[in-house]
Amino acid sequence: MTKSERLREETAVVSSVRSNSSVSVSFCVIYALYFVPFVIAFNSEFGSGAAYHPGGKLAPVDWLTRPLALAAWMLALLGVYVGYRHAGKRFGIKMHAKNPAEHKNDIMWLFVFSGTLFVAGAGERVMTRQTFCGIPFILFVIYFTIHFTVLFEGARYVDISLTRSMAQKPGFKAAVVIVAIAIFTILGCMYAHWMFASKKGSAVPDDYIALASLAWAVHLFMFFSPVPQRICPLKNDTVGCYLHLHHWYWPVPLAHICMLPTSVSMVCQAMFIGAFLHGVACFGAEQIFYPTVRMARHPSEYTWQRKQKSKK
Repeated sequence: MTKSERLREETAVVSSVRSNSSVSVSFCVIYALYFVPFVIAFNSEFGSGAAYHPGGKLAPVDWLTRPLALAAWMLALLGVYVGYRHAGKRFGIKMHAKNPAEHKNDIMWLFVFSGTLFVAGAGERVMTRQTFCGIPFILFVIYFTIHFTVLFEGARYVDISLTRSMAQKPGFKAAVVIVAIAIFTILGCMYAHWMFASKKGSAVPDDYIALASLAWAVHLFMFFSPVPQRICPLKNDTVGCYLHLHHWYWPVPLAHICMLPTSVSMVCQAMFIGAFLHGVACFGAEQIFYPTVRMARHPSEYTWQRKQKSKK
């Protein structure tokens, strides 16, 4: 290799590193903007020293009001699902191909969780036209859905895995920032809910903290507890169980906890619903437990192999 060729190669490496660094920085900026509404809501509650109630009181309703509101809510989320599929085809958004049976399965889960979320605060937010900074709840859901799509597409060009090998790469600092922001947001969300629920005189059921804690405990138990041999008595059953927490599922329990009449609760619930909508529309309600480590680390490959076997 001549000196000029070596110089060209070194220049290409340097430019590649700079390009990757700029992509990482851009992604961090977009990622941080995703949480700006949360930061504003959090500051509005704790900066003034009192929780902020952005929603109005629910007027007396007849026997048809809630069912119609629930039907409208479910149709709105179904519209987002259909819109995602068409947008993916037109703009090249990353998503899995689905057959009619898979679509029906995913839409069923969409309806199930849209119903439970309606009961867990989303219904009252829609019916009372709850707003924050003059923006209604449903527009926050649409905003976070679109913004999460942009983030997910950007993540295809940024490695955000925190591994030993990643520590030597230029994007490691960006990965640390991204993970730190996510942890801060989730912890801040839970802290704001606990503080409001523990205040005397707040319009929160007395058992809210106990029920939310139980939800966390059940998920932690299911995620990390071993599978007893007695549950898998057949010889062809495997005792391996490895978790891959798809983003169609992890926002759902968090969204159900965000049911309080506060600005933080409203913004966080919209944020988690947006992530859920992206996951279920683009990739479907995939399983989150796998029998081998390889399947858990590469669930898309596992799903593809299973489809190929079913075609034979």
